[in-house]
Amino acid sequence: MAVGMGGSALSGDGGQTWTILAVPAGTSAATFSSDGKTLYAAAVSGSNAAVYASTDRGSAWKPLTQVGARTPGKP
Repeated sequence: MAVGMGGSALSGDGGQTWTILAVPAGTSAATFSSDGKTLYAAAVSGSNAAVYASTDRGSAWKPLTQVGARTPGKP
């Protein structure tokens, strides 16, 4: 799996071919669960951040956590 500014891609053959995945806007990291059934993505938009999960390879996403804007140094 690769995640970059232009989106995310998945390879099942060691990088010979790639499939573009739909991920939440602002995704900076993504990984599959150890059993390969769930895709997790961490996304940041402005000063907000969230972790999402998908069980259909990115067709639909469910937010697991959301962190709102915070002032640095204050909880």
